[in-house]
Formats: sequence, structure tokens, C-alpha cells
Amino acid sequence: MAQRLDSRELQLRIVSAAALGSLAIFCLWYHQVSFAGLLAVLSSIMAWEWGRAVRGVEFDLRLLVHGLTICLAILTAILSLTWLPFVILIAGSILLSPLGPKGTRLMSAAGVFYIGVPAVLAVWLRQDDNGGILAILFVLVVVAAHDTFAMATGKLFGGPRLWPSLSPNKTWSGVVGGLVASLVAGYIFALALSGAANSSWIASLGLLLGLAGLIGDLVESAFKRRYDIRHASGVVPGHGGLLDRLDGLLTAITLAAIIGFAINPEAPGRALLFFQ
Repeated sequence: MAQRLDSRELQLRIVSAAALGSLAIFCLWYHQVSFAGLLAVLSSIMAWEWGRAVRGVEFDLRLLVHGLTICLAILTAILSLTWLPFVILIAGSILLSPLGPKGTRLMSAAGVFYIGVPAVLAVWLRQDDNGGILAILFVLVVVAAHDTFAMATGKLFGGPRLWPSLSPNKTWSGVVGGLVASLVAGYIFALALSGAANSSWIASLGLLLGLAGLIGDLVESAFKRRYDIRHASGVVPGHGGLLDRLDGLLTAITLAAIIGFAINPEAPGRALLFFQ
């Protein structure tokens, strides 16, 4: 019976991940506005999940502030208003800080940055006409490869647990499998890119983003352990909530954008993949 349940859960994971991934890729390719709109919807759902965990309520004034702050930051990011999105995120977190019981104020404010910063950086990265779409697609491929093979190798080989008190289901074999998969995915992506500056650079970047995804997964595990919940919600069949499904992507896209902007602020997408 346990194997049957595991198989059913795996099928749900595959179907829901494929549906969400297909929607993301379509919106990413179609237009920057459609991509930003998708980010606004996903971010609003994650803000709701964050509030359910931190404050134990479905809807309240703080959720409205949280969601509107991130959506406004995304809107100003589309308009390329330099630094204003981050000013909005800071203002929103300050506005949230005095609201509600003292024990929830800091984490309520932190949720604005946890969800809002990756969303704004993703919008900016997409705006690079010279490589923004490819850069985000690269991050999606690497994180998907990491998550899939980490789970598969962990279940197949088992072995010592990575951090039993924090995430009892993660094993060292899963960590190795996921990181190797992100490295290989990066290398394959490099081979598919005509004119890539260096396949070893992109493969190494894949490994680095896979590690960022692992860290994001552990951060989310710590968050759920702190609030004694198994899943952030049930909106994604087989995965739980969007915070559960996108935890690694939030950290990976943040790191990818930082690297791209550090190399070339004018063309961060191209810089990330072609190092120029």
C-alpha cells in the first residue's frame, strides 16, 4: 500500500510540476508583462501561505499589505524605475512591522523580502533582450534537474540523513545526486547554446545554482519546522504549496540575477550565460 501511495504522489508531482513549468515557460516566452503578471499571482499566493504559517489566519490586513507591496514592486520593476521596487519592499515591510501580535511582526515583515526580492530580480532579468529569457530558462532547468534527481537518488540509495532535526527526509545521497544533476544540466544547456563563452563556466554555474536551490530548500524546511507545518498549503497537488515547490527557485533566481548584474548591469541575462 505504501508503494502505491508513493507512486500516486510521484504521478501528482510530475503532472503538477509539468503544468506549472509549462505555464511559466509560456508566460516567460510570450511577453515580459505576461511573465510579470504570473509572478504577481504566484507571489500573492505565497504571501497568503506565509501568513497562514506565521499568523495562523487565512486572510487579514497584513496579507493585503504583503500582497499589494509585492505586486506594486513588480509593477515598478516592469517600468524599469531604478531602485523604486526595493524602496517599496522596504516601505511595505516597515508598514507590516507594527501590525499584529509582537511574536509575528518580524517574520511577517521578512516575508515581504523573501518573496518580493526574487520576483523583482526575475522581472529585471527577463527585461534583458539579449539573453534574459534564456537566463531564466537556464535557472528553471537547473533547479528542476536538481530537485528531481535529489528526490530520486535519495529514495533509491537512502543512507545517512543530511540534517535529521531540520529535514528528516533529506539524505546525503540525495544531495550528491541533486548537485551532480545540476552540474550535468548546466553542461547540456551550454552545449545547446550556440556561442556560449565557456561550457565549463555554465556547468559550474549550474552546480552553484543547484547548491543555492538546496539552501533554499533547507531554509523552507526550517520555516516549516518553526511553525510546525508539513506543507505551506495544498494548492499544488503532490507538492503542497507554492512555497514548498518554489523554495529552491527563489534562492537560485536571486543568486543568478546577482551574478548577472555584477558582471554586466546593462545585460545581466547575457552576462550570466556568456560572461560578457
